[in-house]
This record gives sequence, C-alpha cells and structure tokens, in this order.
Amino acid sequence: MANFCTRCGRPLHEGETCACQLSEKKTMENTQSASGQQTVKDPQADSWKLGREPQQSQLERQVTAFAQEGFKNFLEIMKAPVNVGKKMIMEADAKTALLIMALQGIFSAVFIMIAEGSLMDEFEISAPFGRIFMVTWLMSVGLACALALFLKIGNAIIKIPVSFAQILPAVSVRSAALAPAIILSAVVSVIHMGAGIVLFILVNIWGFAAMIVTLSSLTEQEKLNKFALMVSIAILLFILLAVFVLTKTIRFYIPDEILTFISNIEDLGDILSFLW
Repeated sequence: MANFCTRCGRPLHEGETCACQLSEKKTMENTQSASGQQTVKDPQADSWKLGREPQQSQLERQVTAFAQEGFKNFLEIMKAPVNVGKKMIMEADAKTALLIMALQGIFSAVFIMIAEGSLMDEFEISAPFGRIFMVTWLMSVGLACALALFLKIGNAIIKIPVSFAQILPAVSVRSAALAPAIILSAVVSVIHMGAGIVLFILVNIWGFAAMIVTLSSLTEQEKLNKFALMVSIAILLFILLAVFVLTKTIRFYIPDEILTFISNIEDLGDILSFLW
C-alpha cells in the first residue's frame, strides 16, 4: 500500500521522509540554535551590568542638574525676586521652591550658630551646634511650608484659583530674598551681637514684602482688598506659630551645662518646698 506525505500529499516509498518535512525540521533547529545563542550572549551578570549602572548614573545626572538649576534660580531670585518669582509661580515649580527654602534654612541655622556661639564664648560654655543647626533648619523649612498652607487656605476663602504648588514658589521668594540679608546679619552679629539680631528680625520685612508683591500677580484687581487682608492674617498666624514653636524648642538651644544647672535648681526648689 503506498504511503503519502501528510504535508504535501506526495507518494512516498516505504520508510522515506518527504523533503518538505526535512526542510521544516531544519528551520526549527536553526531557530532553536539562534535562540540558545541569544540566551548565552545576554547572561544575568551582563543584564545587571548594562541595566543598573546606566540607571544609577542617569539618576545622579538628574539630581546634579536639579541642584544646579535650583541654585541658579536661588541666585536669580536674590537679584530679581519678583520677576523670577512670577516665572516660578506660572511654572508651579514646587521642587525648586522647596530647595530654596532648604538653603535659606541653612543660612538661618548658621546665623543662629554664630550668634549663640559668640554669646556662649563670653561664659566659656560650648554651644550645642549640632542641635542648633538641625532644630533651626527644620523649624525654618517647616514654618515656610506652614506659611504656604495659610496662604493657600486664605486664597481658597477669597476664591482665588491658585494651587499649593504655585504658593510654594511665592513663599520661596521670601526665603531667597532673606538669604543675603541673613549673611549680612551674621557678619554684623560678630561685631555686635544685639545689632545682628535686630537686623535679622528686621530683614524679614523685606522678605514678606517681596513675597506679597509676587503673590499679588495672581490676584484679580477687584479682589486686591480682600487679598491684602488675607495676607495680613496669614502672616499674623505665621508669627504666632513661630513664637509657639520657639517656646517648645528653646531648650534645644540651651547648652547642656545650663540645662543641668537649671534642673538642679528645680530639684532644690522641690526639696525646699517639701520641707516647708
């Protein structure tokens, strides 16, 4: 009985394999061989080497570029706070705004360290510089964000459509404007402590003024009166919050020797009150 190819139907002798089946088998073997070579050529070690290292270097480049751009904006805002601030508000550049606030926090921390260091030197007591830097930096950045939140709520109340990401650049204008004045205050405090502290407090007026003018660019003409009242209330809340936070953190600025002395006096007072 004759055999026929199941593929093409060609008559076959007993035990013969059709050429079309041999061709198909050869094609499949070549495909499998090529697939195996590709697997050997791309091992896991090469995948890790070619995958992770470029990603890491790309992340480093992004961070470096962001820091450079942020520092550039910081310098530009110090020169022209209102103009650059308006540009950042339109772009809602919250990341750069937070970076500027962080830089201003560093300047403020350094100023407080210089001022307290000069004061403690007169009593030959070492100031807790590590605590002063960290607490001042955190308080500066935190209060700036709180001010932005107060302004966001105020703008929502008077129905000015502005996002929190736009409010942050406006507040960062205050931070950038304060930076050179803080440096000047630090220099003055070395010469005269009282004058340096007074100057540090007064320069905040310049920072608030630059912030208000910048933020007013988002305000419609018929809402300027409400805007002025809203900003005044927000700044008042900011000052009250700053005083409250300072009363809660003042102990971190006091040297350990003085804290120990105060604790001993309190213990002595408790003993005397118990005896009497």
